[in-house]
Amino acid sequence: MRKLISIIGGLALVAGTGISAGPAVAASDDGIQQTESSPVSESNRVDELLESGEEVDPLELVPGATTDPDQVKKIDESGVPATVVVDPDDGKVVAAKGESGISAHKISIVGPGCSAASGFFCMRGANYYGFKGTGTKTGKWKSIRWYHTGNKQGTVKYNGKWQTWSPKNRAVQLTKKVTVTGLKRQ
Repeated sequence: MRKLISIIGGLALVAGTGISAGPAVAASDDGIQQTESSPVSESNRVDELLESGEEVDPLELVPGATTDPDQVKKIDESGVPATVVVDPDDGKVVAAKGESGISAHKISIVGPGCSAASGFFCMRGANYYGFKGTGTKTGKWKSIRWYHTGNKQGTVKYNGKWQTWSPKNRAVQLTKKVTVTGLKRQ
């Protein structure tokens, strides 16, 4: 058996379309069961499983997935949000699980610098910090004076509290510099 080290979140991600959080889509006609997607800490669990470089059972990587070839094919070709396990040696999908609430793009850093006009979440401190995607990101960004939500609604955390959500395309100017310890986009 080959090492399984690739997980692709959602068929639509492979097709290049974004998937955003939302209610589960009923797909009972095809027998596809959707479940809530995993929290960000799930990535840490998967990283630990793959760390040794040894082969990992697809069902350990994606609990609740199916390895039945007919069901895998049905989920993979359905177009519903899904997590699939791919054998990197031959590119075959070996397990699949229908999901609801998948975010195809976790928040990731863009840069150096950023452009709110490009849809990125931007913060200005000692440097410009840019982020794309959706979800939650923690870190420590000092001396932040303002931020712009870009093409998604967003919020930041400072002074130990999450601030109120700001709509997309909103610039927020702060009256004093703060240290931001988290940001969210959806």
